[in-house]
Amino acid sequence: MPRRTLAFVIFALLAAAGCVRLGFWQLARLGERRLRNAEVAERLSAPPVGWSDATSDSAHAHFRRVQLTGRYDYARELVLTSRGRSGAPGVYVLTPLVVADGPPILINRGWAYAADGMTVDLAK
Repeated sequence: MPRRTLAFVIFALLAAAGCVRLGFWQLARLGERRLRNAEVAERLSAPPVGWSDATSDSAHAHFRRVQLTGRYDYARELVLTSRGRSGAPGVYVLTPLVVADGPPILINRGWAYAADGMTVDLAK
């Protein structure tokens, strides 16, 4: 067998072995992703907890539903500008929620259309 052919065969075998290894890596990633998705689904389906329970352990706070009771402080409302959605200019409206047993919590109340992407009528 000529040297060139032998070198090509060795290269092809190494490339095939690399592809097989990448396939096993992808399967391992799939298992990790399924485990993470199951964890997120479990947290989202759990009943809502109070603010102090949710923030007591930050490792388990992600993707937890929280139930808050308080009043919105409209005087300190913020507007996050230049936030497009589906090609339309707009803003996010952020309002502090004053709770009885802690500091105010900033709530993203949603996206609002703004023709210039900067100003919106907060009275609406």
